[in-house]
Amino acid sequence: DIKKVAKNEYVWGGSVCESILLYDLHCLVGAGSLCLPTTRVSLCSYKASGLNAANAVWVLVVGGGFVSNTVYCVYLLCKNQTWGHFKEDVFRNGSLAALMGVFWFGGNVVYGIGVDMIGSLGTVLGWPTFMSFMVIAANVVAAVTGEWKGTSTKSKTLLAVGLFILFIAVVVSALGGVNF
Repeated sequence: DIKKVAKNEYVWGGSVCESILLYDLHCLVGAGSLCLPTTRVSLCSYKASGLNAANAVWVLVVGGGFVSNTVYCVYLLCKNQTWGHFKEDVFRNGSLAALMGVFWFGGNVVYGIGVDMIGSLGTVLGWPTFMSFMVIAANVVAAVTGEWKGTSTKSKTLLAVGLFILFIAVVVSALGGVNF
C-alpha cells in the first residue's frame, strides 16, 4: 500500500526475505554462465562464431527468471490493485523500459565476448566484474538523476564507500594476473 510506504509503516521483514531469495536466485544466473564454455564449443562445431556463440545460453539462463518474475509481478499487481499505474505516461515509461532492455542485453553480449577473450578464467573473473560495474553504473545514474536526494549523509557515505570497495575489488582482480 502506497500510504503505508509513505508513512514508513511498511513491514520490511517480508521484503528482506524476498530480497534474499531473489539474490540467491540471481546467483544462479552466474552459475548458469558457467555453461558458456560448453555451449560455445558446441555451437562452434556448427560453424557459429566463437565470440557470439556464448550468447546463446542467455535464453536458457534468463528464461526461467523471466517466467517467475512475471508471475510474481502479476501477483503483486493484482494483490495491491496497482494495474492503473501503467496508464501514467505510457510512451515515456515504455520507451525507457525498451531502452533498459537494449542496454541489458547489450551488456550481456559484451560480457559473452569478454568471457571468450579472457579464456579459461573468463567466467570466474568476468561475472563478478560484470555485476560490480552494473551496480556501480546503476548507482551513479541514480545519483545523477536525483534518486538519492533527501537521503541522509550517512546513507550517501555508505553508498560511496560500498562503490569504492567494489571498484577496488575489480582493480585487484584485474591486477591478479599481472606480473610486476
